[in-house]
Amino acid sequence: MASAVKGMAAVTVCAVSLSIAIPAQAAAPAARICRSGVTLRDSPKGFVIGYLRRGERVRRLPSSDRRWARVDTAIRVRGWVPRAALCGH
Repeated sequence: MASAVKGMAAVTVCAVSLSIAIPAQAAAPAARICRSGVTLRDSPKGFVIGYLRRGERVRRLPSSDRRWARVDTAIRVRGWVPRAALCGH
């Protein structure tokens, strides 16, 4: 019984150590799609990889492009949409 408790304590310490060692990333700003039938592309003006509906939530990712926004969808697909398709772009 004592060895089982020691083993559990070691696992707990490891988990705490790992959570401290990994830096927290800043959360990407949330946004919504404000147009219907928005195409999600693999790059600005690139291949269509999906479609987004009006009201769908996405996370905006860093991008310096003025016309296109890089986004991450709810199902973790990353792509590009026209910046004007986002609410309050």
